[in-house]
Amino acid sequence: MKKMMWMGLALVMVVSGCAHLQSLIEPPQVRVLSVKPVFITPQNIGFRAKISVTNRVPIRIPLKKLEFTVGVNGRHFTSGAVETIEAVGGSAAQVVEVPFQINFSDLTALVVQVQKAEKMHLEFNGRLHLGGQFSFPAVPFSFKVVLPIPRLPSVTFGGFKLMHQEKNVGLKIRVKNPNTFPLAMSKIGVQATIAGQSYTLAALKDKPVIAANAEGEIWLKIGDSVGKTLSLFTQMLLNRNPQVSFSGELESETPFGKLAIPIGISSR
Repeated sequence: MKKMMWMGLALVMVVSGCAHLQSLIEPPQVRVLSVKPVFITPQNIGFRAKISVTNRVPIRIPLKKLEFTVGVNGRHFTSGAVETIEAVGGSAAQVVEVPFQINFSDLTALVVQVQKAEKMHLEFNGRLHLGGQFSFPAVPFSFKVVLPIPRLPSVTFGGFKLMHQEKNVGLKIRVKNPNTFPLAMSKIGVQATIAGQSYTLAALKDKPVIAANAEGEIWLKIGDSVGKTLSLFTQMLLNRNPQVSFSGELESETPFGKLAIPIGISSR
């Protein structure tokens, strides 16, 4: 019965365009649930905001556009809009996801300006515009979160070792972690070129961890066929210091989601 009353009220409002009747209908409640980083590369840091839109009346309300701006430590970084949003049903709620990116070099420049800065104060503000016959003003929202400022680790070559029992070759890389959080390596996507031959590498230890503000070692081994690996092992018995280069990336779990660490190093 109550729902029928609201539907009748909405029909009268649409037909008459009466501002007084529209004043009886509340606009949706808009609340930012979270703003979280999801990945970081040498180029960008990717974030995802989740925004709850709650319709407080039993009438379907179209959503036209969501505009947003992003600032870090008082400085504007980016802005954008989501223009394809599903209408929110009567007496219902839905979550709108908003992806955005911050340029990593811009953030690095900000870190240089703010000496010894270890945290970023991120502000996510915006407005939700309603569509259809409703003439409500845009509904504002605002959210603040404090996150550690990420820094890219450095990677260097650390040497070889012959693993006689496995008939394999171990290669060591050193990772210097300048961050205030540990790096848990979740994926190794590294190729090595040794004496002109290309090899796929695999980690000796599952998900090695590099402590915060520390340098750690990751041992890799040849992950190719037994014959190819044995051939290299035999060569290494004769030449313990061949030229080697690495390419690819390491992927680590961090408070920023996935961190992609590019690798491009050589032993000489």
